[in-house]
Formats: sequence, structure tokens, C-alpha cells
Amino acid sequence: MSKALSYLLPLLVAFFALCPPIDFRIPAPTEQWPFLITAAGFLGIRILFMRANLIVKAVPLLTLLICFFSSIQVVCFNAYVSIVFCTYFYIGLTRMHSWRPMFATLKTLLVFNGILLFMQYVGSDMMLNFGLKEITCFGVVGQHMQMGSFSLVLSSVLAILSPWWLLFPLITALICNSSWTIACVGSGVLAYAAARKKWIPLALGILLVAGFVYMANATGKINANTGGNGRLEVWRRTVHLLNDRPWNGWGPGSFKGVFPALSNMTGLPWKTAHNDWLQFAFELGYPIFALIVSAWSFLFIKLFQSLKRSGGPILMAAFLMISLDMMVHFPTRMEQCNPLILTLLAYIQLWLQKKTIEIA
Repeated sequence: MSKALSYLLPLLVAFFALCPPIDFRIPAPTEQWPFLITAAGFLGIRILFMRANLIVKAVPLLTLLICFFSSIQVVCFNAYVSIVFCTYFYIGLTRMHSWRPMFATLKTLLVFNGILLFMQYVGSDMMLNFGLKEITCFGVVGQHMQMGSFSLVLSSVLAILSPWWLLFPLITALICNSSWTIACVGSGVLAYAAARKKWIPLALGILLVAGFVYMANATGKINANTGGNGRLEVWRRTVHLLNDRPWNGWGPGSFKGVFPALSNMTGLPWKTAHNDWLQFAFELGYPIFALIVSAWSFLFIKLFQSLKRSGGPILMAAFLMISLDMMVHFPTRMEQCNPLILTLLAYIQLWLQKKTIEIA
């Protein structure tokens, strides 16, 4: 079974990573929907009796309970199906026989998106940009900011093989004008350089962070956050609405339905908080949010304590980059990024447990 997972799970990663930028909705037919939800609930509870760590077992149980007390149950139960799928996907990752097919798939995705970005940059992409001179579709993902997050998360996993893969999100950020991506990669390079005590990567990291400040000021990204429709205002109103339901939040997947209607914000329809951490709190409540932050902090501490091991510095850098990206973007709300984040977390778990991981 573990050998089959080594080939099946990379196919799932590729499937979600290749989803084009389309507007799709999950229907809720009156006949099939109840069975789909009850089956998801059954499979979520079944995880309690599987071989997995306590945190993985707690995720489907706690989120299922929150769904019953949410404000928009249909949306939340639909989101719960995805949560159960991700949990099983993560468990499968920890039981793969070999990681070589996974890394081969990830390298293929990077090269394919690199070719698409180049063709789009020169105005010759007839596949997704339909030959338009002005880029409207970046890579496979589509939206420039989301492409920045996707490239960062993808390269963070590939950095396990070599830190040189981190050049990809920098190139993508220049094409997509994503200064936040540059900041996240720069911070990761700084962390890697500090752990390895390397002066050249340290200088590069400083230049990248300085480049972020310049690009952010030039494009108005920082100043925009102080206005009435920027990130800071969204975050403020997110906390304000969260305080109306502090214990169990508004329910999984509820932000895009609740926030635009109740925030009284004009201009852009903010369907995500552009901050995954705040969105977790908004949808799940303060107690569950505290558990998520505690688990994430525990993992950070374990990585920090293992910096002297081979591979420790780059895993710390990758973990830090994704953590920072989650503060300004929304990678956990992207179907292209979620399997990649879970892949990195599963690899870190096996690495911390000092299990043999076949990657080459």
C-alpha cells in the first residue's frame, strides 16, 4: 500500500496544482448532499481510530463540532469535506514508501509554470493567456498574488533538495510584481544563512528584504494598508466581527460569505482576510485558534532545536517562509497550495522522527 501511495499522492498534488483559474461553485443537491456530509463525518471520526498523532486526530473532530454551531451550516459542512480529505491526504503522506515520485512531480510543476510564465511575459501564451500581450493569467494559477504564493510554497518544498530552488519565487515575484513574496523569501534566506553561518546568503537576504521595502513603497502596498480598504482595515474589522462570536467563530469556510455582508467595507469584495491566521480565528474561534498557534509554535521550536542536523536550516527557512506568507496572503485557501503545505509538514514530521526518507 505504501508503494501505491508514493505514486497516487503525487498525482493528487498535480491535479490540484493544475486547476486553471475558473469560477466554480460546489452545488448542494437535495439528494446527494446529506449522504456526502454524513460520509465525511463518519470518515472524520474514523481517523480517531487510525495510527496518527494526536493533533491530526483532533482536527476532524473539533471542526465537525464547530460546524454544528456555525452561523451558515451548509457552507461550513461543505468545507468540512475538504478538511477530511486533507487529513487523509496528510496521513497518506506520512506512510509513503518513497518520496522520489513526489519530488519529481513538484519539479515538473515548477518547470511547467516557469515555461508558462516566460511565454506569458513575452506575450506568446496561447494556452491560458490566449496570446494577449498584457498578462491576465500568471502561470497556471491565474491571479498574480496567488501565483506568488504558489511559487513560494512550491519552491519551499523543493528547497529540501537544494536551496537554489528558491530562485523561482524571486523570478515569479518580479513578473507578478509581488513584493510580499520577495519579503517572505528574503526572510527565509536570512534564517537559512544565520543557521548555516553563511555570509553570501545573508547578504542576499538583506538585499531581498530591502528590495521588498522599495517595491512595497513604489507600488503603494504598504501605504494602501493604512487606507479605508487595505489589509489593516480588513484585519481590524475581522477581529471586530470575531469578537461577536469568540468561542466557536462563524464556522469553517464562512469568511467569504459573512465578511463582505457584515463588514460594511466598500470597494474590493474581500473574500479572504489576506491573513490565514486571522481567518482561522474568525472561522473557528479563539480556543481552536490558540490550539493551532500552539501546534505551529511547537513545530517551530522543534525545528529550531534541530538546526544542527543535516537539512535543519533549510526546513526552518521553508517553514518560516510559508508562515510569513500566511500573514499577508492566503495559501491555505488555495487548492493549489494546500496539498503542498501538507507535503512539507508531513516531510518535517518524518524528518523530526528521524525516519528514513527516500528522496533520491
